[in-house]
Amino acid sequence: RQLDSLRKRTRAWATAAIAEQTVTGRCNYRALALKAEQIETEAETTTRRHNSAITDALQHLDAQLGLLEALLTAGTATLAEDTNQHSQTGRAAVNIKLRLTKSSTAVCSKLKNANKLRPNDAAPEYEKLLTLQVTKPNQLLANFNEPTVTIGGFQSCNTGNQHGLSLGAALQSCAQSAAGTSSLTFSQKRPSKTYTATPVNIRQGNTYDGACPNEGEATGTAADHSQKLGYYVCKALEKAGSPLPSVNELSGTALKTDPIVKLTLRNCLPRFQHIVDTTDSEQSKPIEEYIEKTFHKTSKDFNTNFVEVLNKDSHTSLSEKTSA
Repeated sequence: RQLDSLRKRTRAWATAAIAEQTVTGRCNYRALALKAEQIETEAETTTRRHNSAITDALQHLDAQLGLLEALLTAGTATLAEDTNQHSQTGRAAVNIKLRLTKSSTAVCSKLKNANKLRPNDAAPEYEKLLTLQVTKPNQLLANFNEPTVTIGGFQSCNTGNQHGLSLGAALQSCAQSAAGTSSLTFSQKRPSKTYTATPVNIRQGNTYDGACPNEGEATGTAADHSQKLGYYVCKALEKAGSPLPSVNELSGTALKTDPIVKLTLRNCLPRFQHIVDTTDSEQSKPIEEYIEKTFHKTSKDFNTNFVEVLNKDSHTSLSEKTSA
């Protein structure tokens, strides 16, 4: 929206530079149109940088969402018997063939009321964001359901209901109740340790005005997913918080030393064409005084005489306007 408004202002001043009745008026608007073109170019460059930073952040956020989706889907997996696919290796080992299947034990509870996902009425204060809670790739398996395989049909197991045993100790003295009666059953539960995401600071010093992390360290080959995500989110917020170049604060005071405005008026107005070097403050002093007087010392007066006036049905010459 800001960029569209800036383009509209550039076109309006360019049109006024053609439609004005006097040479002075045309030159003044020509200088403003060229200045607006420069600001528009800067704004477009800034916008591209903003968009690039946001795109980078969204790509890494998408990757994070992909990890969470993988956890929600694959984390429900459990083991099941691959029936009639077991085998023996010699006389000393039994190969039990298992397969993965989806269980009914969810990784997390669903929201009963989707309205709880609504944002607060107050606008988010993104500049106060300091920490992201990130699921790292190496945390996924730790949050899968924990399956248990129960081998049934035994007798004579001498350890009773003990827990925390090695496999050898658990099977000690166990024998089938009868030939071919052993069976497998499966169950699963959530990990006993509650999952906690990894906090990632997105600003150095963990302060609101802290700089983003060092790019090389955050995005280098040794950097992990969470570091990259924190860096790109920080850059996106940093870019989003920087305003686009604008014409809203222009005034004669702001424009009197502007190279584009000075050079345009020197080339356009005969009274200044004797000036050889507009970058020389002493030589260009007459132009600077003219600019400050013509375009007014305050942005409010500038806006009244060079912005609002163009909203009228016809252009008037500069001589018909009130000078500050």
